[in-house]
Amino acid sequence: MIVRWTTPAADDLTRICDYTREHFGPAQARRAALGIYQGAESIKTHPNRGRRGRNSTTRELIVSGLPFLIVYRVRGKAIEVVRILHSRQKWP
Repeated sequence: MIVRWTTPAADDLTRICDYTREHFGPAQARRAALGIYQGAESIKTHPNRGRRGRNSTTRELIVSGLPFLIVYRVRGKAIEVVRILHSRQKWP
């Protein structure tokens, strides 16, 4: 399986990293980016491991050690990362 990032998901990751760098420093921003990216990549081997999403077409994976959710869809042989949300953020 391959992982594809939608534009909104990539924008979410950029905003998260910018905010984290500004408030907590570059090392924490890098940790957040790597944690989110590795979480998304881990879905390749077990695409249905996340919980059922709030939207019926999605699933949600909690990023270990960080307060973020990876919202994704399984589409054929691809994982589509739809959004990256803070766990307290309302969606959709």
